[in-house]
Amino acid sequence: MKYATVAVAMLVLAFTAPAWAETSAAAGGHPVKASLDSYFTAASDNFQTNKVLAVKDIRAASTILKMDATKATGTSKDEVNTSIQALDKLQADVQKGAVTDKQQLEQVFAKAREAHQHVSKS
Repeated sequence: MKYATVAVAMLVLAFTAPAWAETSAAAGGHPVKASLDSYFTAASDNFQTNKVLAVKDIRAASTILKMDATKATGTSKDEVNTSIQALDKLQADVQKGAVTDKQQLEQVFAKAREAHQHVSKS
């Protein structure tokens, strides 16, 4: 089951790039892989003008954290799972139009960044 989750997450990332991602001729015209921060930046930038793209960027960030969850242990795993739930809720709320303030995005993103950094260090 663990490997299936990672495989699905990798497929989602392979076909999901931030709206602003540039393509690379060396990569065969495919979007250049983006970091968690680049998805957060894109979601924040798109929030006011294109909620559909913002939702896609939040979903992609959540997928990165889901891959982190497979590597994390103990408190780090709890932090990552809490951030995944928060990102998934945020994505649904943005899609419904329930999020009106960019600051709401930034609060969730800040906690997710911290959880990601804890896993990256271990």
